[in-house]
Amino acid sequence: MVKNPPDERVVYIAFKNVFKGQDAFLRQSKRISKLISLHQNDPSVKGLIKEHNIDNVSNTVKELLKEKVFESTLEAKLRFPELFDVSPAQSAERAVSEAEAAKHEADVIKDVAEGYQEESPETNEDDQDTNADTIKGRTGTTEEMLQQHTLQGTATEPAKKLSTSFLTSVPSLYPVYLPFLTQHKLLVSVQDLLEKACFAYASEHFPTVLTSKGWDCAEAVELTQWKPVFRTQLRQLPSSTTSSLSLPSVGSPSIPDLLDSVAQIRHTAVHRLRVSAKRLQHFLANAETLTKLLLGFPPNTTVFSSSSASSSFNDDSTTHHYYYQRHDAAVAMSRLRREIEAAVDEFQRNKDLLEGRLDESLQNIAARRAELDRQEQQAVDDMLREDGEYQRIAGRKLEEVIVELATEKGEEDQQKGKRTGKWKGKEKAEEEVAEGAAEGAAEGAAEMGDDDEDEEREAVVEVVEETSSGTETEKNVVEKEGKTRLDGKA
Repeated sequence: MVKNPPDERVVYIAFKNVFKGQDAFLRQSKRISKLISLHQNDPSVKGLIKEHNIDNVSNTVKELLKEKVFESTLEAKLRFPELFDVSPAQSAERAVSEAEAAKHEADVIKDVAEGYQEESPETNEDDQDTNADTIKGRTGTTEEMLQQHTLQGTATEPAKKLSTSFLTSVPSLYPVYLPFLTQHKLLVSVQDLLEKACFAYASEHFPTVLTSKGWDCAEAVELTQWKPVFRTQLRQLPSSTTSSLSLPSVGSPSIPDLLDSVAQIRHTAVHRLRVSAKRLQHFLANAETLTKLLLGFPPNTTVFSSSSASSSFNDDSTTHHYYYQRHDAAVAMSRLRREIEAAVDEFQRNKDLLEGRLDESLQNIAARRAELDRQEQQAVDDMLREDGEYQRIAGRKLEEVIVELATEKGEEDQQKGKRTGKWKGKEKAEEEVAEGAAEGAAEGAAEMGDDDEDEEREAVVEVVEETSSGTETEKNVVEKEGKTRLDGKA
């Protein structure tokens, strides 16, 4: 069965971390398939191969490699713009993170610069007047001020953001920071180029100052020491010389102002301060502008390589030497600035892609979590429902037992009632027999009684007759005897 080719977007996401570095330049089908086979057990790769087979996946990867999608996130963004979309909430979080980092870095560099000015013996009167209010009242060495800030690691620790859509606390990938080793080497290189450009300009326009100070090479002068020298000497140069510097208009930075700004490069490099990529870009932009001004070019001028550059100076070889030193510094600075911008842009696009993938993953996890919550609630509801059913069943069973017991008791009472009725009939019969016997006996007794009464009357009459002729006392005795006899009969 012929399977359809996979979605290029899904293939890019699955193989972005496979075809990177030198592998992003592969074009041979055999080597591409071999590299895919080495990662065929990766979850995302395994799913693609199972659904579309390895040949279709390899062909799609090869097409993306030809289009240089794996080489540059810019090409990937042009091909899959939806993968690099940034939400308004993410933009706001980044702005806050970068603003906080910028403020922290500015405060640290300011403290270091003020400490350096306190300790530096080269500060002239103008600089002392300018910084008197700032320095007044401060105590302690530069090292002591540095101890007030936890520079190493503070800037690099990603801020925590609590996702509004999920419960997970997600670390922010912004601000952007280069590896510290790369940052340090870059700043040291920029400082070296600036010091050489300043020394070349001073050697051409005010060499006596270098001689008086004993500065016989660029390495003899710190970058921060050029500011007071340029501020003083540019005032003394003829207008024809200063006009050839193509100094910017009013409101734009002058050479001393730029020197004051690029002096932060020296402080950052010497004191090993970690700064964001955005501040590095700011450093390089100011450094590029300074080298152009020292070369006599406007800040917005593109400086080409030395082979294509032309000069209107005289044929003095020393002048040409100093000019080309400044020119080489300007060319190198422009290239560094462009490379840094390209690297940072690449870095940011990769961060956008990672955050987009994370948000998609979190959405899937949230959907699964919601489904699990639904299943959990369903399980609880089922438990309660079944418990209620069992409760009703148990109740019905008990009710049936109660009814059954009541029925049995009724039957027993009925049987008992029947038995009780039989005994009562027998007793009644016996009572009737007893009553009949009693009545017969009474009648017999009554008949006997009548005979006895007659006899008694006769006896009484006899007594009465006997006593009628006797005394009163005798009469009473006779009456008592008569009653007693009658009572005995009764």
